[in-house]
Parts: sequence; C-alpha cells; structure tokens
Amino acid sequence: MVTDDTSVDYEAVWIGPFDFTTSENDAVWYNMTIRTEYMVGKTATEPYYPVSVQSVDTLALPTFQWAFSGNPYKVKVYNRSTGLNEVLTLVGSNAVMRQGSYEWELIPNQDGFVLRVPGTSNVCLNQFGGRTGPICCWDSPKSLTDDGSTFRVTEGPDPDGIESIHNSQFIIHNSQFIIHNDDEVYDLAGRKLNSKLPRGVYIINGKKVLY
Repeated sequence: MVTDDTSVDYEAVWIGPFDFTTSENDAVWYNMTIRTEYMVGKTATEPYYPVSVQSVDTLALPTFQWAFSGNPYKVKVYNRSTGLNEVLTLVGSNAVMRQGSYEWELIPNQDGFVLRVPGTSNVCLNQFGGRTGPICCWDSPKSLTDDGSTFRVTEGPDPDGIESIHNSQFIIHNSQFIIHNDDEVYDLAGRKLNSKLPRGVYIINGKKVLY
C-alpha cells in the first residue's frame, strides 16, 4: 500500500496505425485513404477531393503521401509535397495545407482513425456529401463512426526506391498477385508471406515492390 507521494517510471508502447515523425530526416510517409478505397491527396484546388486511384505512379506522388507527428491524442498531419513546412489545417470547414502548427484530435475508429476538430464533440473530417465529395468537416455524432470519416494508412512507396510489380514476372489473378514457390516475399514488418496478397508494398527477393 502506498501511503505517501511516490514516483513511478513506466514505458508506454504506441501501437497505432502509423509511426510518428520527429524530423524531416526520419519522416515516414503513408498513402492515406478514406471510405477504404478513396485516396486522399493534396490537389491543386481546395478543398481536396479524394479520388479512387490504384495507379502505382499516383501512389508514389509526393502529393499523395502523408506523415504524422504529435502524440496518441493530438497529431499534426504533413504532406510530402510541402514536407514539414505546412500542416493540414482547418480553414473554414475545409482541411487544407497551411503553415502553422494546427493539431487534430486522433480518435480510433474501426481499423482506422478519425481526425476531430479540437474542443468539439462531433466535428470530424469527412468525405462530405458522399463518395464524390470533398474533405470537409461534418458536425454530427455519426461522424465519429462513419466510414466516410475513417482514414486508413499504408506505408507509401519511396519514389526513388520502388518498382512496380506490373513490370515484373509475377502472376496476377483476381486483383491479387500470386507468389512463386522460389520467391522470398516479406511484408514491411519483416514477416515472411506465402499466399495470395492484396495490393500493397512488399519486399520481394530483396526489392521493395508495390502492387
């Protein structure tokens, strides 16, 4: 039983959808989707309209890659095209890239996360108006659980260090590629794989490959 003030050292382990970036040199860049299949990118017009894209070239574009800094509660969101010089910022009801230090509240949701406006209960970023809508804030209790508010990330390809599986010898069947018996295939966590794989980034025979 503790009877007076006591200091306790502890170590917390972050098990989240992304690694936190602390500097330009250690930045980890991700492709980010909403509604599962709609890719979020920094577009020429504002607000940003997510697009349904499966192109290898698009996945590698800096405008479609994102990084995160902060902590498990509040995060800054960066786009690779502007590095750490700009953050995803609330302007009116839209989220666009601006200089500053704007932070979003990070809320777990399904197998992804929601970005909520700080100090609000229900105002979250959402592909507003349906699948063809822009990224805008939605003030509704449903925004905390709606698939249109749920972001998911996968580690993005290095624009200078990745090749397309479409340019290789692998078999593609029903939108999956099939591993040959003599192929050495690993995920980015180093786990060896031996089955049909969905789209993603893999280490195949020592090369980082995107399908």
